[in-house]
Amino acid sequence: MEEPLSTPEHIIIGSLFNFADKCISKVSGYGFKDNHCEILTTLVFEFEESYLLIRSGPLLEVRFTKVKPNELGEHL
Repeated sequence: MEEPLSTPEHIIIGSLFNFADKCISKVSGYGFKDNHCEILTTLVFEFEESYLLIRSGPLLEVRFTKVKPNELGEHL
């Protein structure tokens, strides 16, 4: 494994994820509108029996769940 790239402000570590569900049924983007721009903050990948949520922010949140995520912001 490679050494993480880091600075005092950022730490980058690689990860690998494997899922039993191989087929993505739907991808949805969520976020908010700022003046005339749409800001994408969250992606939800819907599989046959599960969901993968990726949310940006100070930390990148990645969650794999059997329950559909809620409170995601405005659907873009």
